[in-house]
Amino acid sequence: MKLNKAQAGRAGGLATFGKHGAQHMREIGKRGARVFWERYRLEPVDLADFAIVERATGKPINLLYNSSKFLAAQQTKTAMSRDNSSRHNRG
Repeated sequence: MKLNKAQAGRAGGLATFGKHGAQHMREIGKRGARVFWERYRLEPVDLADFAIVERATGKPINLLYNSSKFLAAQQTKTAMSRDNSSRHNRG
């Protein structure tokens, strides 16, 4: 029987844990968290929601707590900056 993606991932993780142990898993988890925070930041949305935002570009990557208002605000900002730049370029 063929494994689905989740089953294959679980099997691989268990095999890695069995081969390398808990300390190795802790170390790769910490490394992954460090890289995540170097690349991304959290931005508050409303009172209790957050968005994961790419540090380099400011582009929202994902939403925590399913906040759609952040994406709407980002789209509005993008549209407004496009409008402003097109007005400035008309000469």
